[in-house]
Parts: sequence; structure tokens; C-alpha cells
Amino acid sequence: MLRALAKPVQSLARIRIPRRGLRWIVRLSVLAVVVPLFLQWLVAYLVGNDARILPPQLVNAKNPLIVTAHPDDECLFFAPSILGVLDRNKGAMGGLLVMSTGNNYGKGETRTQELIESCKALGIYFQRCIAIDHPDLQDNPTRWWNTDLIENFVHEHVRKWEVDAIITFDEGGVSGHINHRAVSAAVTHYVATNPQAPVAYTLTTTSLIRKYTFLGDLPLTVLPFLWRIIEALSYPVTTADPKEGGIALIANTWHRYLATRRAFAQHGSQYSWDRYLYMIMSRYTRAGPAYKDRVPAILHHISLGQGASSHEKWMQVRQDCLDLHPDWQAFLWTDETATQLVRDHFPELQEMWEEGYKFPIQKIDALRYMVLYHYGGVILDMDLQCKRALGPLRRFEFVAPAAVPTGFSIGFMMAEARNKFVGELVGNLGRYNRNWLGLPYPTVMFSTGCHYASTIHAFQSRQDRKELKILAGTREEPRMHSLNGPVSTPLFNHLGSSSWHSYDASMIVTIGKSGGLRLPLIFVSGVLVSFFVVRRFRRRRLGGGGISSPRLKVTF
Repeated sequence: MLRALAKPVQSLARIRIPRRGLRWIVRLSVLAVVVPLFLQWLVAYLVGNDARILPPQLVNAKNPLIVTAHPDDECLFFAPSILGVLDRNKGAMGGLLVMSTGNNYGKGETRTQELIESCKALGIYFQRCIAIDHPDLQDNPTRWWNTDLIENFVHEHVRKWEVDAIITFDEGGVSGHINHRAVSAAVTHYVATNPQAPVAYTLTTTSLIRKYTFLGDLPLTVLPFLWRIIEALSYPVTTADPKEGGIALIANTWHRYLATRRAFAQHGSQYSWDRYLYMIMSRYTRAGPAYKDRVPAILHHISLGQGASSHEKWMQVRQDCLDLHPDWQAFLWTDETATQLVRDHFPELQEMWEEGYKFPIQKIDALRYMVLYHYGGVILDMDLQCKRALGPLRRFEFVAPAAVPTGFSIGFMMAEARNKFVGELVGNLGRYNRNWLGLPYPTVMFSTGCHYASTIHAFQSRQDRKELKILAGTREEPRMHSLNGPVSTPLFNHLGSSSWHSYDASMIVTIGKSGGLRLPLIFVSGVLVSFFVVRRFRRRRLGGGGISSPRLKVTF
């Protein structure tokens, strides 16, 4: 017997939106459209020429160079920058250097020809529109390119075209593409290590959501420039304070946006619906470039102890650095100010810092880490004479020069305040404070010096180490940034005043240069024999003949 299933009784009520709520929805929708359009008009047409928005280093550049990874990067990411600079400076000769032909799918020749047509649409002469075709620089989304090779190509074209400004990717590569990030790493290293390198700007990488919000991203993009825009509306200027030249904002006008579309249309082999959508929705066809400095503009020098008076002869060397950074804060740490810093902000280390270090240089080294952690900025030895401004390196969270054969030097470091790695350098000082048989060199180096810092660095995860920029040399010049002894590096003249280590340092250096195993084995054997002799002597002395004594812990 079958029975019919009864239908449940359903009651549907119409959803009603209160009129007051509806009004707010309409108002917010209007604001979401009007505000970005207003900001686009404001930046593109009204204040875009102000030196506080677009620095003179870009506006007055006669030979700007855009460095990219693949054909079509120039219109997908850099078109507002290219057109914004060239349109404002009719005498400029723009250049485009592409590190590959984009031959990942065997279309290298086609894409090279498309690149030339794209350059014409952007106003770049085809003689200065170059795609490199090198076997070690082929389009590959899984391979990190040879940055030394990229540097060589950049350096070659900077000299050939007399380039006075560079625009390229930041460390995120905008899209995260590994080739983009390799180009950024190479150009950044080139600018940081070459005193004759021109000023360089990088395009800021944003989140995926911001990347595809069309004009909706403008309020967030404009926010860091808000005060500058207000000033530009009040009193326009054509020259700006050098400290304001570290960041730029360029917005496309309508005719420059159409030129961007024409340039993109030349890349027919790369046409797809998603790229077409990108041209409509992406912020990178509307505004760029900009980057945020992470390291505060502060210079720190340290003058502690009885030898502080002898540092007077280094004051002119310090002044040379201050002259290259006219708008930076400057601190000279003395015994009084350093002691106060430790007491106020690192009380847990106060006793060790004031009484627990045998050698004065240990106090100086420990103070480096505490100052950097609390304030951030750049810390320099008194005998380091600056050869160029350090501003381009402020975009990284930590920077130090590489040491040979491994690790890094601490005579020059820069970091953001409260940096995690620098915090670990401070936090491990007590753990590594050991007395190595009274020998100055190992005691200092392993407790607070370069070896200590390099050890903490080695314990960082691979991902964390990627964020810590160690300035390495090239294969031909591995000691390019080494600060060992009186040397000249791309950033500094090291006048070599270090003299705190004596016979033990010479002995260790001699061992390192011996090239054989005999001398190192003798040295190690001597240390072990000394260890056991000292230990047995102390046990007998404290044991009182045949009476057994507690086991002693020998502290190194």
C-alpha cells in the first residue's frame, strides 16, 4: 500500500532592507567609485609633476633605463613609469633592457620583434630596446638566473647609454616570478656595490587582491603620499628635499593608459583572455613605482672606554659619513649614554655588560646589537670612511658585508628596529659569554664578535636567511666587501684602526695560511694538553691530598 507524502508547509517572507540601510549602501557604493576616480585625476593631472610626488632624479633623467626579465613586462608592469618619465622630459632617451627573449615555448624570435613594436608604442627608440639572448638567461619559471651575469649586462648598458636612472622589479618581482626576482637581486647588488651606479627605483609588489582592484587600490597606494599631496596642492615645487627622493608615485593619464594598451596589443603571441583582463583590472597599468624603506635614517657610532679620547682623530672620518647623509639622525654612543641605554632597555644584560666582559671590545660589540635592535638604523666603526650614501640599502630588513671565507663582518650593519635576527643576537649574548683560556682573539670573536654573529646567522632557517642581505663579492673579487685591514670597498674606505687582538690573532692567521695539517694539529694538541693540565692542577689544589673533591667545571 502506497501513501502519498505530505508536503511540508513553506512560508516565504520577502527580505526587506530598511531604507536607511539602503541609503548607506548607495552612499558607500558612490564613494567607492568617486574617490578612486578623484585620486586618479588628482595624481595624474594635478600634482603629478610636483617634486615631492615624482622626484627630480626621475623627472630630470636624460637616459632612464628599465630593466625587466621578459618581453611584455614593460607594458604589463612598467608602462606608467616609462610614459610618466618620458612624457614629462621630452629630451629623455629611454632605454629598455630585457634579460631574455621569452623563449620558454620556442617563440623567442617572435617575441623579440613584438618587443620592438611595443617600444615604439611607448616612445622608446628601437636602438635602445634590447632583449638579451644568452644560454644562461632563458625564460624559465623554475630557474634562478645568474645574477653576476645580469649585473655585467646592466653595467655594460649603463656605461654605453650613459644611464642616469634605473627602474626595475623589487625583491618580490611583482608577480613572484623567479626570473623577476633574480633581476631585482642583480640590479640591487649592482647599485649597492658600484659607486658610479645611477639611482635606482623599484616597483612595489602588492597582494593579489590589491593587484586586481583596478582603481580601487588607489586609496591605499596614495596613503603614504597623503601629506606630500596636501603640500603639493598648497605650494607646488620643482625641487625637493633629498630625503623625499626615496619613493615616487606615477599615475597614468587617459592618453598614457591608451598608449599602454597599444603597447600590449603588439604582443600578439601572448594574448589571452586573462591578460586582457589584467590590462583592464591591474593597478600596474595605472600607477607605480614605489617602495618603502625599512631601515630608519639613523647613523650610529660608538666611542667607549679609555681609548675614546684617541677617537678624536676619527671624528673627521665620521663627519664624512654624516655629510653624505645630511638629513639622517646621528648618535655617538659614549660610556654614559651606552650605560643608560642598557639600564633602561636591557636590564637583564646590565650586570654582564658592565662587569662580565673581560675585553672592552666585547662591550662595544654587544652594544652594536642592542642599539640596532632598539633604534634600528646603520652602525659603523669609527674608522669606516663612507664613499657613497647608504640610502638604496634601506629597503632591506638587515644588511652586512660578507667576510672571507665565511660569515659576515659587524663593523658595518644596518637593520630595521626590533628586527628578529638582531633580537636573537642580543638574546644569545649571555649564552655565548665564555672565556677562552684568556686569549683575546677567540674570547672576543666567539662571544660577541663576527664569529658569534655568523653562528647565530647560520642557525636561522633558510627562508629567514633570504631576508638578511649579506653583501657578497663576485667570483673574480670575493673580498669586494671584506673589511679586514686597510682596504677600499665599493661602500667604504676602511682605515684599519683595529688593534685589540695581538699575538693570538697572528697565531690563528698563521695556522690558516700554513696550508697543511701539522701546525693545526700541534695547536689543537697544545690546547687539549693545557686544558687537562689546568684541570688536574685545580682538582689537586682544591681536593686536599687524598680527599676527593667535587668535580670542577672549567669555563672557557
